[in-house]
Amino acid sequence: MQLDLKYLRNQNEKLLALTLEATNDGIWAWHVPSGEAYFSPRYYTMLGYEPDELPANYDTWASLLHPDDLQKTQEIIQEHIENKSESFEVEFRLRTQTKEWLWILGRGKVVQWDDDGHPILMVGSHVNINKRKHTEQKLAVYQEQLELMVQKRTLDLEQTTSLLEATFNAIPDVLGVQDNQHRIIRYNAAGYRYLNMTHEEVAGKRCFELIGRTKECDGCATSECYRTKKPASVVRYEKALGAWLDVRAYPILDDAGNLLKVIEHLRDVTLEKQSEAENRKLHEQLQHAQKMESLGTLAGGIAHDFNNLLMGIQGRASLVAVDLSPASPHKEHLKAIEDYVRSATELTKQLLGLARGGKYEVKPVEISELMLDSAAMFGRTRKEIKIHTKPYQEPLVVEADRGQIEQVLLNMYVNAWQAMPDGGELYLETHNITLDDIYCKPHQIIPGRYGKLSITDTGIGMDKATCRRIFDPFFTTKEKGRGTGLGLASAYGIIKNHGGSIAVYSQLNQGTTFDIYLPLSDEQITTETQTENNLKKGQETVLLVDDEDMIIDVGRAMLEKLGYEVVTARGGQEAIAHTEKMGKTLDLVILDLIMPEMDGGKVFDRIRGIRPEIPVVLSSGYAINGQAEDIMQRGCNGFIQKPFNIAELSKQLRKVLDNVKTSDR
Repeated sequence: MQLDLKYLRNQNEKLLALTLEATNDGIWAWHVPSGEAYFSPRYYTMLGYEPDELPANYDTWASLLHPDDLQKTQEIIQEHIENKSESFEVEFRLRTQTKEWLWILGRGKVVQWDDDGHPILMVGSHVNINKRKHTEQKLAVYQEQLELMVQKRTLDLEQTTSLLEATFNAIPDVLGVQDNQHRIIRYNAAGYRYLNMTHEEVAGKRCFELIGRTKECDGCATSECYRTKKPASVVRYEKALGAWLDVRAYPILDDAGNLLKVIEHLRDVTLEKQSEAENRKLHEQLQHAQKMESLGTLAGGIAHDFNNLLMGIQGRASLVAVDLSPASPHKEHLKAIEDYVRSATELTKQLLGLARGGKYEVKPVEISELMLDSAAMFGRTRKEIKIHTKPYQEPLVVEADRGQIEQVLLNMYVNAWQAMPDGGELYLETHNITLDDIYCKPHQIIPGRYGKLSITDTGIGMDKATCRRIFDPFFTTKEKGRGTGLGLASAYGIIKNHGGSIAVYSQLNQGTTFDIYLPLSDEQITTETQTENNLKKGQETVLLVDDEDMIIDVGRAMLEKLGYEVVTARGGQEAIAHTEKMGKTLDLVILDLIMPEMDGGKVFDRIRGIRPEIPVVLSSGYAINGQAEDIMQRGCNGFIQKPFNIAELSKQLRKVLDNVKTSDR
């Protein structure tokens, strides 16, 4: 018998209309002989499809059925047909439009049979039971877990008691039950372990008696709970246990509000307390590093401007000195002026030590050798200090400005000497050490191999408050007029600028230790030869570029005194214009690093774009640091640190010009 889709719809029109109106379930009708079917709109949307998006037939339904559910479902339907039962009901999974599996409760029945008893028309519904099935699955897991727990408990206890006992003992914190007189009824297993006692040893005793007290503890949370009948808590240090405890107490009341028992919850938080202290320390170190970086930026700017002023004084003094006869009475005054300039330059070096990247000339340095040399020099002037040295047995080479590291060590030695007014012992030691990320992160350095230099004195020591401020600029414990407070601050800045860290450990009347860490290098140490200091003159044409009139004036005077033809430019644009105009008649450029509008790096690139071969000497009140070092690596021929005198200028210019001439041959 053939029955098309239209026939199916006509036969069940009233039934489907009523069903669809009353339910949110998917409705289906299946013409068994042909396999054609009718699926209601909700049937489709329940699976994420648009109505009529899939062919309405038995094969569509079977293709969506989960492979594991197919045989069981077909058997139940077949059993219904063979036994002609009232209806059938089966749970199975259908694949949705998003390829997920949706649990369905399928119900149906044959509503029309042929004369031979074969099914013609079957109708039914699909109910979304996805949430229920997932809930049942979770409940099944929970039930299985519960049954496993129950099986492990003692056989003479009831199931509920066994579960509660297991839970009570499974909690890792200490749980105790006390009566309203502080008498202990029992602890959980963790409590007995923590106290290292048995139930018999603690039962009936008061909690404070277990730690050797004769009365309740001050600020006792359990006592507070007795008084208020409300939960209470306290975190305190218990000396008898040597631990920090987080103690919480919870009341158990009867229906009339009378306190029956108290549950005491105790957790050992010693590690957390130690971690908090360590975190505070790391936070303070980070704040200090950030503060020093900000101060370093300010110090660098001040040092730059101050060096320009010193440059003017130094240059003028050296120009006058060149023209004076050795017997002139002014020679002594000029020498004093130059001495003062050198002293002021040392102060700017300390300021630059605070500045980020404030290194001068970086070369491989063996720190054990430097420690021994500086200690010998210091020891000759401080006979009341006995110095003990313990250098590491192998070379510890770092890339550093030797003068600056030596300055750091001398500052440390002086600091130690001042802490030992009646004499004492100074212990110096170097070591090879590897620092991990835990140490390096708060100190803002890179994990790896470091040379460690320890300086320990037997002096008066410092309290914690002083230790926290010891590296602050202008902080000093000395009398007024006896120190600038820049020594240790510049030491801190210098070590940071070398990619290292410095730490202090001290207690009052127990001495102080400074630990310095510098990253080790694989570079080889090279020796240098001394050069003459006589003035070397020239006849070349030099372009002097600087935005400060004072530097232009004194620079021109020194260059002309040395015999050079001088062209000046007060900024980058003017320097570029001179370079384009003069062409190969220009022999060398002295270029300031820090200028407004266009800095030295940009001017250098533009000049080299016009004259790729022209030698350039970089000049700055800063040291060879980030920007200057980058320009040097791009091919700049030399660097001269402000303030410089005529002799230093002479030496640098001839070195650069003569090297260029040699390479051109």
